[in-house]
Amino acid sequence: MSFGLYLNLVKDFYVNLDKELIEIEKSCRNGCHFCCYHPIYVTSLEGLYVEEYLCRLPQDNFNVIKASLKEWYMKFYAFNLALPPTATPAMLLQRDKVYYQLKIACPFLIEKSCSI
Repeated sequence: MSFGLYLNLVKDFYVNLDKELIEIEKSCRNGCHFCCYHPIYVTSLEGLYVEEYLCRLPQDNFNVIKASLKEWYMKFYAFNLALPPTATPAMLLQRDKVYYQLKIACPFLIEKSCSI
């Protein structure tokens, strides 16, 4: 299966999920960024889909997100939050607690709004 096909499957999955969830009231609202200070886990394929999206942005928007990503990366590594691939669930939980306490915003949170 080609890479493009995998990306299309991810996109189709989320489009269909959004359709199914349309009737459910969501706690997420424009301007609310509570969740944006929690660690978010994505699969490699989801990450690649986000990367593809970012590459299609106008250069000005891309530059803002790139600067935010750089700032996030510096904070993440400054506080030694990187873990080895063999990290245990307990290690992940401890790292997530520290991450939350530090109030490190998601790098895609731009002007209190999700940019992806």
